[in-house]
Amino acid sequence: GLSLMALGQSEAAEQHFQRALQVRQSVLGSDHPHLAYSHHHLGELALQSGELDAAATHFDRALQIRLAVLGVGHPLSATSTLAWARLFDRCTLPPADVVPLGERRALEGAPRPDPGSPPASAASQPVREGYELGLAALAAALGALALSLLGRG
Repeated sequence: GLSLMALGQSEAAEQHFQRALQVRQSVLGSDHPHLAYSHHHLGELALQSGELDAAATHFDRALQIRLAVLGVGHPLSATSTLAWARLFDRCTLPPADVVPLGERRALEGAPRPDPGSPPASAASQPVREGYELGLAALAAALGALALSLLGRG
């Protein structure tokens, strides 16, 4: 699937990713960490295709699995958090109820990446919730890393 996605063959890649998800789920169960890979790849493909709600759904499931099984300090949990950041970047600005006013004003002054992208208010509830969860996971992962580097973790 990844090779097909890199070659721009989105439909074929999606078929491979969906099949991998089905096989993994039937063999490993619904909360196995390998399912997170499938959801992550489907989210990346959806993000690449501009299907932001589908990307949010898959990134959310990948993050939920990784947090539950691997914990907030695991690098794969951070990978899922970064996926949320890329998704939010495509939404141009986080919704007002997620980002404090002072930070939002700083973001509003920055150039927007794509004038044709949906406004921040178009971000769905799953995107907002994933953003909040992703921030918490990222903060915990960075905290764990800092403690580890200081020899206290």
